[in-house]
Amino acid sequence: MRRKTLAIWQLAGIILLGIGNFLGSSRTFAAPPELGPLTEVSGTVVDQQRKPVQGASVTADYGFGEASAESDTAGRFTLRVPKKHIRGLRVVAQTEHPPRIGLDSWPYEEERFDDYDCRVSLQPARELTIRVQDAQGQPVSEAGAGVLVNHAFAFHGQTNDEGLCQLLLPQEEDIHTVYAIKPEMGLDYRGYYDSQKSQAGLPLDQPDLTQPMELTLNKGEDITLTLVDAETGEPIPDALAYPWYVQKEGEPSDLNLSFLVQDIGGKSDQSGQVTFTWLPGWDTNTSLTFWPHSSGYEQKRGTYDYSTGKGSLTIELQKLVPIRGRVTLPTGDPAPGISLTARGKGYSFDSFSGEAETDIEGHYEIFAAPNQLYLILIDDQNWAAKAQDGLVLRPGEPLDNVDFSLQKPIRVFGQVSAGPNAEPMSEFRVSCYQYGKGLHELAGRDLPNPENSNRVIRPTQYRTVSTDKNGRFEFFVGPGNYDIRGPRNADPNIVKFELHEEDEYEVNFAAPRKTAGMFTGLVVDGDSLEPVAGAKIVGIYQEQLAGRDLVVTTDHTGRFAVKRQLLPMVLRTSSPEGESVAITKISGSENVTVITLEPAVTITGRLMHPQSGAPIPNASMSAEMRVHLNENGQGPFRLAFGGRTTTDDDGRFELSGLSADQEYEVFLVTQPVRPGQTRQTTTIHKLTPEKAGETIDLKDIRAEAPGAVQLPRLR
Repeated sequence: MRRKTLAIWQLAGIILLGIGNFLGSSRTFAAPPELGPLTEVSGTVVDQQRKPVQGASVTADYGFGEASAESDTAGRFTLRVPKKHIRGLRVVAQTEHPPRIGLDSWPYEEERFDDYDCRVSLQPARELTIRVQDAQGQPVSEAGAGVLVNHAFAFHGQTNDEGLCQLLLPQEEDIHTVYAIKPEMGLDYRGYYDSQKSQAGLPLDQPDLTQPMELTLNKGEDITLTLVDAETGEPIPDALAYPWYVQKEGEPSDLNLSFLVQDIGGKSDQSGQVTFTWLPGWDTNTSLTFWPHSSGYEQKRGTYDYSTGKGSLTIELQKLVPIRGRVTLPTGDPAPGISLTARGKGYSFDSFSGEAETDIEGHYEIFAAPNQLYLILIDDQNWAAKAQDGLVLRPGEPLDNVDFSLQKPIRVFGQVSAGPNAEPMSEFRVSCYQYGKGLHELAGRDLPNPENSNRVIRPTQYRTVSTDKNGRFEFFVGPGNYDIRGPRNADPNIVKFELHEEDEYEVNFAAPRKTAGMFTGLVVDGDSLEPVAGAKIVGIYQEQLAGRDLVVTTDHTGRFAVKRQLLPMVLRTSSPEGESVAITKISGSENVTVITLEPAVTITGRLMHPQSGAPIPNASMSAEMRVHLNENGQGPFRLAFGGRTTTDDDGRFELSGLSADQEYEVFLVTQPVRPGQTRQTTTIHKLTPEKAGETIDLKDIRAEAPGAVQLPRLR
């Protein structure tokens, strides 16, 4: 996303222009989609001593625009942003003298954000130089170059005549991607985000900032996107469109271009066409997804198949259709300023979510995607109403008189407790689902279903809150069908109910035991029995729905304390440099342990082609153990707790960090064929090291790669 970092770039003695400038006239932005009602969010800018900072430039990026402010004498700032874009809202603060940058973002999981107070801590800036070159190694001027920090924060500039671009970045934030792009010349990137390392709590590899980062532009085929009205066939001009994910072989992560939408998006011309002339030829995906956004039309993705596309893709978009109505108070008077939410569901991959606010006469209008079944509800802290559901919206057929008569909200409340003494469970997230009528309940009504899907079509609204210190929670809702979800080990853990005219409704959850508790321990060296400071501990819960892994690091005394789910888990503990490791199984009831580290096992060998017998260079390999997601050692499992490497020019490899007495599988690894897929692996060897610290030489090992897994190309 664009950031207002011009002052900082000028401070570095260079002028950096936005990527939008080098894209030329074809780069002019289209009107963004309807942003809906605005709301105010606020926060504070502080320095490293937590003192307020006056005069900091603050920018919030919500994807299709920005909101800016300057911090006052108390470091406070206020921004007006679209209400529907608060979730995950990204905020950047910076000062020019001295050069400092800070990042923060609104949480994703909160239902309401009124009380969230953003706090941006400024850090000293650091410099990264990017060198952009063509396939012949010649510098490329006026190329866009940038960095993605922590996934979603983008900083960018433009190369000079020597192909160099200098950027200032936050000092302590991980660099996830470095990229460069220029029309007619292509794209390149380097990825530093490794999901396996992140899940394991291991530090990410980072670029050497003392040397320029070299990127070589690569260009594939041009793709022309044509946007047309689904009903009339007429072209849709002035629409913003952009591709989504590309993946380069050998990179640990793909490049999510949606974070650069204001930099790489194109605008459709009067014929509804936009041509992308910078797409790379190295994309390992079999297809490329495009997102068009045009005011007044549905948001619907299109997929380009590299094998059959022949350079063009047409996407038909339906015009949005209004859903209108009036909201009145119990007295019959109009109710101004009331928020409403629309949730749509159809057989297409993309559902609809929209918001509106009533005017002074209580009227509202939501422009929604047709060919979907809708649930319309009041979304207000002080008022509620029976939801309107069973609404099938068809192209060109507005839904009028979808009215609401307000009532005081129904309080749904309860407590979450655990154990024989019913101890309150604080900070437990309770979820509430509200359901509209399903399509199967509506006789004589149907929706377009070109693939003859049998999935259930039922729009749903989701809310979530955390329990307080007494384990209590509450929701304020209107009449309708609901379920509330508590701890997985509660009986029942899902309570379904229907509300009519009640003032309140109570739902309590009693679990046989707490789902979380403190876990403490000590990590020692197996030879000296001395405590190991800085040891990294990663735990995988043996439960399919457990959520995030446990990650903790020992303090200077070798001890650790962390809140954990009370489920069986498998721990991998490693010394700071990884030369000593341990695999430990922990029961759901254990709350303290001592972990003894032993020297790690190393596997070496040479990877050979199964037919020619020639060494295979530059092949991704791993050695990992199966961690079953249940205690009986059967059924679903995760591959984890091993080493990863790439073969050298002679096909040789070294996999380290393994533990004795554990069974490992040695894998040939290939990249996923499309975003969202897991990596593909083929087992080429199994072994169980017997002695700590040993090196096991597998010698020449042939890589049998059946099915979809393809071997790296030989040079």
